Amino acid sequence: MTRTDVKLTKEMISESKQSMDKGNLKAASEILNQMVQIKSSDSASKQLLAKAFIMRAQILAMTDLPNAKGNIEQALTISRELVDKPLEAEALCVLGNITWKLGDFEKALDHLAMASAIARTVNDKSIEGMAHIEKGTVLSYQGDPAGAEREFREALLLLDGTEDLTPISRAYNNFADLFMAVRKYEKAAEMFAKSKKYAEKIGNKLMVAWGAYNLGDAYFQMGKNKEALDEFNIAQPIFEGNRDLRGVVAVNQSFGLVRAKMGDWDKAEEHMMVALRFAQKNKAPVDEGKTYVRLAQMYEIRGDMDKAVRNLKKALEIFEKHGADQDKAWAVKMLNAILPP
Repeated sequence: MTRTDVKLTKEMISESKQSMDKGNLKAASEILNQMVQIKSSDSASKQLLAKAFIMRAQILAMTDLPNAKGNIEQALTISRELVDKPLEAEALCVLGNITWKLGDFEKALDHLAMASAIARTVNDKSIEGMAHIEKGTVLSYQGDPAGAEREFREALLLLDGTEDLTPISRAYNNFADLFMAVRKYEKAAEMFAKSKKYAEKIGNKLMVAWGAYNLGDAYFQMGKNKEALDEFNIAQPIFEGNRDLRGVVAVNQSFGLVRAKMGDWDKAEEHMMVALRFAQKNKAPVDEGKTYVRLAQMYEIRGDMDKAVRNLKKALEIFEKHGADQDKAWAVKMLNAILPP
């Protein structure tokens, strides 16, 4: 049975958006999975169908990365057929996000440059701001902190005053990673807390989870293990309940390190193996590489330098292949500290 009632479809978009804003990906997915089965012929229905594909791709980028790209390509095809420039720019932003998660940073930057250019021509500050967040994230992975900071600041300027606080929360979250990279943990914690506060204000549980997870990571680096565990315990059930695989990977990495610091080696290794399994399942190479680095850190804490070195070499192979220069520098620095001169 097909459905072509435009009003009803608009209601479905609204319902799924509300569910996504609350971080309830399961409920949103159920609606969107119905929508993408609709056969649309008129322009208004096609526009809403493209929006459904965009939102579905955003969810799959968190829960099933390998299948996200096909959905966003569907949205892009429809938006270009309709010559709907704002819709095309939004689709390109999401395609950029998916592409960098799959490890192709240069292609992601190409998509984001197109998204920014189109958003400027139609004066859509929200979409342009989202493109800057994605670009800043890519540049941070490529080891260009100055460029990344410029992009995040530009994103916050563009998003200031817009109605949707979710991108603002994400901008602060990703911006704070730059301070983590240079060991300014107090500043990072301040920004992660701000990200979490924005997410709590709008009731977005997933962004609350990311804010809590990252705040916990900052606390861990500051030696506040109890505070770190408290934040991880907030994040973990939200990630697992929404099948946010990147979140599951990240929080298990961090749980593993905290448990290692506490001398609970079996639990530490168990968490790390969960992180590695889900990173590989999600076909997210940079996340897999980061897990190998975290494993190396765990083994270094335990004093097993041979295993630490082996895992760092696995990580370096992945980072070099995908141009993740910031993470490569991190792994090289660790390796140089372990290996004898």
